[in-house]
Amino acid sequence: ILLAALLVIPAVLVFSASADEVLVSKGKSYTVSGTGIGKDKYTAKLTDGTATEKLSYDDKWFGLYYQTSPDATGINAPDGVGTITIDLGEETANIATYKAHVVVNLGSGIGVPKAVEVSVSNDNKNFTNVGKLSAPAAETNIAEWITLTTEKSVSARYVRFTFKFDLESKAVFVFLDELEVYTDASKEAGDPTPTPTPTEDTVINLLDGVNASPICLVCSISTSSRI
Repeated sequence: ILLAALLVIPAVLVFSASADEVLVSKGKSYTVSGTGIGKDKYTAKLTDGTATEKLSYDDKWFGLYYQTSPDATGINAPDGVGTITIDLGEETANIATYKAHVVVNLGSGIGVPKAVEVSVSNDNKNFTNVGKLSAPAAETNIAEWITLTTEKSVSARYVRFTFKFDLESKAVFVFLDELEVYTDASKEAGDPTPTPTPTEDTVINLLDGVNASPICLVCSISTSSRI
């Protein structure tokens, strides 16, 4: 009777975070390009473990700011490129996942970054590119995590997030309130080839040609969010 009560659905793929992931960036110091601080009151702490769900115009958010006017002040993203470099305190092995918590409101000049790139270093001078974070869905006022997970891990002390503005838009801000770096001991060291972020289309394509005969499964999709 219990088995009969289970949901009968076609076989699906389930994606979840590795149980071996460890957050190593919480509480770590970081440096910011340009002025070295957030624009005006938008000065949220980026490694304090606090992320909020919705946009607010206060210090819960950190503002990267770019402006073409020669009279503009407070620019921390010169030429439309803002960098935030986290110092993990020591060389850290098995780094494999990188996250940024962002929000968009084009009507308020808070734009979608054209790209968010990650690079790593041990001397804070010579950086090696790791890859790009996933593109945000950009639903107005709703914060979201954008991520990058690599197939192999790297060792580094410094992790740099580079936010590139879309210079063709009218947006002058990129808003974020948290950055995270994770290690994963299950991954071997090597070339950190990015693992594609699964999407609904990816799942559908992978299921093409698979025998979708109904079977009984107890399925759970694991997602990660913090407030």
